[in-house]
Amino acid sequence: MEAAVKNHSSVIRFKEKYKTAFGGFGGLLKTELIENMQGLDIHKEETALADAIFARLGAVPLADKYSVYQALDDEWVKTAVDLEIIQTEGFAAVKKVVPNMVLRKKDGKDYEVQDGWAGLVIPFDLVQATLLQADMAELTAKEERLAEIAAAYEEMIDSLPEEDEESDTPSEDEARAAALQKEEKALKAAVRKQTAALHMKTKATIEGLTDAQALDLLEIKWIASLLAAIHRVPDGIFADLVSKVRALADKYAVTYADIAAQIVKTKSSLCALIDGLTGNAFDISRFARNTRDLLDLVERLTAKGVDFISKKECIDTTTPTGKFMLTVFGAVATLERESILSRQAVGMIILPQRLVFCSIQLCLKSIANNK
Repeated sequence: MEAAVKNHSSVIRFKEKYKTAFGGFGGLLKTELIENMQGLDIHKEETALADAIFARLGAVPLADKYSVYQALDDEWVKTAVDLEIIQTEGFAAVKKVVPNMVLRKKDGKDYEVQDGWAGLVIPFDLVQATLLQADMAELTAKEERLAEIAAAYEEMIDSLPEEDEESDTPSEDEARAAALQKEEKALKAAVRKQTAALHMKTKATIEGLTDAQALDLLEIKWIASLLAAIHRVPDGIFADLVSKVRALADKYAVTYADIAAQIVKTKSSLCALIDGLTGNAFDISRFARNTRDLLDLVERLTAKGVDFISKKECIDTTTPTGKFMLTVFGAVATLERESILSRQAVGMIILPQRLVFCSIQLCLKSIANNK
């Protein structure tokens, strides 16, 4: 279903129209945010950008304007903080790093300690993903190898036969495990060392940025992320559409034809059960054991489209009078059945007493006859 919606010609045309509507918006953002960063009014700029977005969405009626505005607002929170710093401290703030302070617990108290460095405006991960790609790729490869070693450990444990678990003779798997353990230890040491070195290299890179590099990084952080968020809005629209269509499909998974067929089957089954009744099949007391069961059964039959008619009591549930009489006769049948059960219970209590009395009389007669 998702693929059918995504590849539909109307959806493709909508996405193209949406993309066209924001053509050149990146250039507008670059002019406003990059070229005029020192003089723009931070508090009014978001409103100006929102107006520009709404104007572009005028030709795209299905797009939710406020979803796009929310994407702008989410990104603007971070951008506004950076602009405030730059306008306060100057463009040189883009090339600054500051101590990365974190909270650590000691003796039940929180202490603020330094944990490396952080860019005042430019984040370390952005610099590593753009200017230090080779170093980052090398470190990532080592981390992926560590994950492979962990998976190899689990595979060896799962494939180890139970009879070999306590063997004194070193197996091939044990030799392999020893080699992997040695490699893992060396890799962990290398990853720690390289991570620390990359961290310091990133610090030095930010401090040594040229103005052109700093502007390029700001464009990526402010503009590329905002444009990506805006262009994700149509995907959200169609994901919601797919979700609603699936909900409708689940709701009507059982068709009217299926329900009708089930009603016919239920009626046939009920008729077969009625034909197999023993005793007085036309007595309402044989249909249910008490009034509540009777009314529940009739309600269930009615829900399935089956009418209840009692020939003996002349009750027809298709009429209001019949429904009333059904309740009355059901109550009477329940009263009669419970009365019978009550008399049976009393009889079960009296019977042993009568048996004892009769036994005593027989004994006395026997003694009298023997005399």
